[in-house]
Parts: sequence; C-alpha cells; structure tokens
Amino acid sequence: MDGVSNTRFVPHLSGQRIDYLASQLLAFKDNTRGNRPMHAVVMSLSEGLIKYVAAYFWAQGQVPRGPVGTSSEETSSDSAPTLAPKLAEVVKQCDDCHEPNEKNRDVIRSYPILAGQRQEYLANEMRDFQNKHNRGNPMMTSMTELLGTADIAELAGYYANRDSSERLGRH
Repeated sequence: MDGVSNTRFVPHLSGQRIDYLASQLLAFKDNTRGNRPMHAVVMSLSEGLIKYVAAYFWAQGQVPRGPVGTSSEETSSDSAPTLAPKLAEVVKQCDDCHEPNEKNRDVIRSYPILAGQRQEYLANEMRDFQNKHNRGNPMMTSMTELLGTADIAELAGYYANRDSSERLGRH
C-alpha cells in the first residue's frame, strides 16, 4: 500500500502532509467529513494510530506527474503544465495555501498538496466546495463559487499534471 490511488475519485495519499491527513482521518472518524466507507475504516483507530497512518503515507514520498491509473486524456506530455492566462491569478491564490513558499511554510501543514493529485478527484472536490457539499468550508466555497465548469476542469488538469517534486518541506 503505497498511497497512490488507481481509482478515479479517490485521492493519492502518498506524500501528503501529516497534519492534513491526520485531520481528515479524524474528521472521517467523528463524521464531520461524511463518508461511510472511510468512517468504517477509521472508526476503531485511536488518535495515535491515525497520526501513525498519516506519517506512513507522508513517508511514501511524492506522487509522480501523470500518476498511474490515469487516462491518456488527463495526462499531458512531459512538458510543464500550461494554464489559461485568466486562471493565473486563481492559481496564485490556490498556491498561497496549497504549495509551499517563503510566507506560508507553517500555515500549509493543514492544507493538502494539490500537485500530482488525481484530476477527477480535484474536479469533484472543487465542485463539492462550490455547491457547499464539502465540509462547510466557507473559504473554499468562496474560492470556487465563480469558477465555471471549464475553469474547474482546467485547474484540475493543471494541478494533476504539475510535478509534485516541486514541493518544499513535505510536512
């Protein structure tokens, strides 16, 4: 179990931040993040074991760009991902929390890494945030509310094909 998902709407866990994974597993356990299959998996785990599981997946390292199990339509060539100019500002805002930089190194521990994540999963999460079906997160709802269907697809493809080795400080 290396944490690399082969299922379209299931995220990669490999290389994901410990604090983020632990918080999400605890949310599944106490049902604040409703998901019956995940609740069943974690309901009997102690908080210590949940932190151990999160550390295990973090230690698995980065997910390669164009992760296994993706269709040819969702992966690009080995060149860097491109993005429409109108979405460049959106990416900067996303990166403020989801990608490490000098001003946010301590803040980002509780947010997921988007680079290299499954395209379908990212698009589904953005749609859920947009439609307020996702954990009552007002910040993410406001970030996604003005995105159209094509914008979501483009952003999901951009992050799915972004090289996760660009990460600084994996925790």
